[in-house]
Amino acid sequence: MNDVTIHHVHQIEYRWHPSYDLSPAVSSMPRELMMWWDAQIRNWIRHPSADGPSESVRYQIMPGGVAALAWRYRDIEVTEEDGRARGRPLVSRVLVGAARTLSPEMAVILCRSGLPAAAGPRPDETGPSPGLPVISAADLATVAHTTTSGLDQEAAWQDDLQPVLAAAFTDPDTPLAVGIGVPQIFQPPAQGIQVLLLWGLWRIGYALLGPRRRKWSFSTFEPPLGYVDPKSLPDIVFRSAQEVQSVAPVMPREELKVFPGTAAALVSSTVYDELAAWLVAEYRELGGDQLQGRIADLVDGAAADSRLLIAYDRLSARWAPVPDEPAEPEAAEVGDPGLQEFPSEESGQPASVRDPDITAVPEEEKPADNEIAPPLSMAELIGQLASACDVGQFASLLGEAIAAPLPPDGTDRRRARKTFGDNNCLVPVFRRHCYAPDEYALARIVCLIVIPDLSQARVRDEIAEWASRGESAVVAALLNAARYSGDGMLSVMREILQPVLTELWLTDRSLLAYWSPGPAAPPDATGWHGTTVPRLRSAP
Repeated sequence: MNDVTIHHVHQIEYRWHPSYDLSPAVSSMPRELMMWWDAQIRNWIRHPSADGPSESVRYQIMPGGVAALAWRYRDIEVTEEDGRARGRPLVSRVLVGAARTLSPEMAVILCRSGLPAAAGPRPDETGPSPGLPVISAADLATVAHTTTSGLDQEAAWQDDLQPVLAAAFTDPDTPLAVGIGVPQIFQPPAQGIQVLLLWGLWRIGYALLGPRRRKWSFSTFEPPLGYVDPKSLPDIVFRSAQEVQSVAPVMPREELKVFPGTAAALVSSTVYDELAAWLVAEYRELGGDQLQGRIADLVDGAAADSRLLIAYDRLSARWAPVPDEPAEPEAAEVGDPGLQEFPSEESGQPASVRDPDITAVPEEEKPADNEIAPPLSMAELIGQLASACDVGQFASLLGEAIAAPLPPDGTDRRRARKTFGDNNCLVPVFRRHCYAPDEYALARIVCLIVIPDLSQARVRDEIAEWASRGESAVVAALLNAARYSGDGMLSVMREILQPVLTELWLTDRSLLAYWSPGPAAPPDATGWHGTTVPRLRSAP
């Protein structure tokens, strides 16, 4: 049952009870409707049970065009045993309504402003009756009007916005995890930098990327991976940058991780970093509303996958102009380019002389009109691909590598494999130029530089090392190249890759220690829940 309109937002307050844990206590809707909402949201409205702040906010967009925004509070205690912070969920106040009204933009604004005055009593101050008031869309619009300009001013000048934007641009469809240091991560959401980063992401990222598979559900604080089911996590999460996981989580999640303010974030320089820096500069100059109009003009009508490249090319004309060509030296006299100034041996003063060696090029040194530069070797092509400065040069070199007229010889193949492996099989280069790694192009290169030498032990070791880095596009390219090469090459490639992929799978699921050989524990001394496992006896 879902009685949601675009004109109103309902409320539910959850309170902790020693017998019933965190449960809905009071709301602005009939009990039957409240219980329907409780079934949709109760898995995530409690504050995470991990060291962290006493207050956090989570926003979730759900199927059916509805959304919920929860303020989550907990008591914090310091235990005498280990001095670590412990707490229990205290109360959660949740707003629920149509996603058109309780939009990501409105959710970030409410994170900053807190509950509007129309929400009635503050969390944990309500009685059992008469319940909570319904909040109108007009009440939310008033909050937005008074909060937006201040958010723009602070978000635009937030130093950490640029690296977060660059990470979000790297793969717009993958969940984003942002590591925040102490003490910022412990600040209440209304005062923390999470809200500023979310607002900058919304103002710039949504305007540029549009709807993508990474949506706009978010949480201002989540524990490290492994504490909760990753399928229940929102698209954008903030975690403590100080939390270190010694082993891989049992339940991993593919996500982009960025730690703004760290040395790695400060020194990175890719096209995504440049684009993010230019957009932040425009944000500071224009403000939020004008910036979104500027982005709309830049990418007007463009497909979602090409918007980043289009914005980069058009903004580079302003923020990274091509330097002017150096001026040609002026001739001594107009119309007589052969007249040069040279110092006189007698007087030391310049004298006008004609030097035939300079003004005339010997016939044998003149390049022939039909002379063509020799083609680059495959190793040289891959080296230039790895260092290509712009997307046009990259595309041109990639075309040459794919359509190589002559297969490389053994020496060229060996050098090409070295360069290919040193640059992580060109995967970072594709991403730097806003391309997804092209499995066909990579497979064609593999066909040229790997397949002819697949019988060599050294080449097999190189392939295994490439695959161990975990890039799926590289593994797909290796398999496709072998598949199309015939003569049982696919079986050989599978034999090479199988142990590598097995180890990756086990490592990803924290099972490698169990798989690896090691000393067995004595069977009669293995503890289990405080008891000793009895020794099994064979049947008589």
